Amino acid sequence: MPFQLDLDEGPKPENIVVDYERAVINTTGKIFPHARIQGKSFYFSETWIGYIDPNGSEVPAMYPPDLWGVYGRTLEGVWRTSNNAEAWRGAFGNRVDCAHPGIYKFLDELSKALKFIKARVEAPRVGSSLPPRDKTM
Repeated sequence: MPFQLDLDEGPKPENIVVDYERAVINTTGKIFPHARIQGKSFYFSETWIGYIDPNGSEVPAMYPPDLWGVYGRTLEGVWRTSNNAEAWRGAFGNRVDCAHPGIYKFLDELSKALKFIKARVEAPRVGSSLPPRDKTM
């Protein structure tokens, strides 16, 4: 039997501060549905934007915005994730243009995507120029 918490006798917090972990946020929201859930602001600033320590010294972010920001990559039209499979799946989803395509539409779009990918892979081998990048693939 999964863990169960008797909320009639347990704590009823109004605010809960948690780490930026989706599973923790979702579970906390289910256990305490009326509580306001917030991410730890110090963790966020320490990790992503930097902060001023008690001595007044500026502490740089652990991961500065130029490392994780996608604004420049978006303008350049390059993938915004290092996970190529996820990037391709997202682009393919945009190309199909619906959440649950029928099998024939799905196979037709998959066939088009495969032809496009084959053309890009084969072009350098046979000495031709690459086909233009398809913004939806």
